[in-house]
Amino acid sequence: CRALHDANDAAARRDIGRLARFCWHQRFFALPQARRLAAPLLDEIRRDLAAPADPQCDLVLHSAHDYTIVSLLAALGLDAFPAV
Repeated sequence: CRALHDANDAAARRDIGRLARFCWHQRFFALPQARRLAAPLLDEIRRDLAAPADPQCDLVLHSAHDYTIVSLLAALGLDAFPAV
């Protein structure tokens, strides 16, 4: 990863970053149906929060990839992926 990063000059890295943000925006925020990608997981989290507490369980964890997190953020109303 570092070698690939170093192989590009600052302008190319900036352009690659813009392209990446554009792709994420198109995939997760531009289309109305994109916000529905996380609906099943969001429903599961809501059910977990609404369920009576299990005395045997001290903690509930959900694991996710970056795509899942961005989908959840879009479903929760985030309008765009923040610029870095």
